[in-house]
Amino acid sequence: MFIEHDSNCIVQLHTITDSSPKCPIYYPNDFDTTMKIGSTTLLKLIQKDVIQEKMIIREFCLTDTREALSKTIYHFEYLLPISANDEFENGQCLPSILTNSLFDFIGYINKRQHTTNHDRYITVHSGYDYLPIINGGPSCSIFCMCVMLLDQLKNEHAVDIFQRVRALQRQRVAMITSLAQYEYLYEMILKFLEESFDLAAAKSSPSLNNSVYDNNMIDQEDIHDRL
Repeated sequence: MFIEHDSNCIVQLHTITDSSPKCPIYYPNDFDTTMKIGSTTLLKLIQKDVIQEKMIIREFCLTDTREALSKTIYHFEYLLPISANDEFENGQCLPSILTNSLFDFIGYINKRQHTTNHDRYITVHSGYDYLPIINGGPSCSIFCMCVMLLDQLKNEHAVDIFQRVRALQRQRVAMITSLAQYEYLYEMILKFLEESFDLAAAKSSPSLNNSVYDNNMIDQEDIHDRL
């Protein structure tokens, strides 16, 4: 899939509740270890970074022996839970507490995409079995919406959460299905804006100082003009 669709980024998420069945391990976790996928594909781990026990960034070499093609795959695993569980039929799919680590995690992904000049598809999944996620599980839908809304804020200096959610639901019907998930998105945007422009918080917050996401993406002059 990653060779055919020219995708080079995978995001793996987790939930508070251990779900069953779990997603099988589909990649090697030891350096210089190669995993065979199917009859013609090889996957080799070439780099692995654990960041503050909150996220793991892996770099793989994916080789198609049939076509003699190879490409680099970046795997981003967010260790902090985004929602209680990913069984979207369950009414208890509540988002977890929002932290700055989520902004940092998205920042690492954006930085990698910009560094490699690859503005391509990002494959997002959770630790839960893939079947419910086809139509959008809570963790995946919340994460995707956070990425989309921050991008819209960066490019347009404004966000429309309701319309963004409606657009996403046309493709994945189970994306953002509860009031708690809507509230999480509003809280995420407010937290990002408040901490981005609060200079005192920026000086005292290690997360903001070390974040690779562009927290100053909106010019201060533009803010004053709009006020």
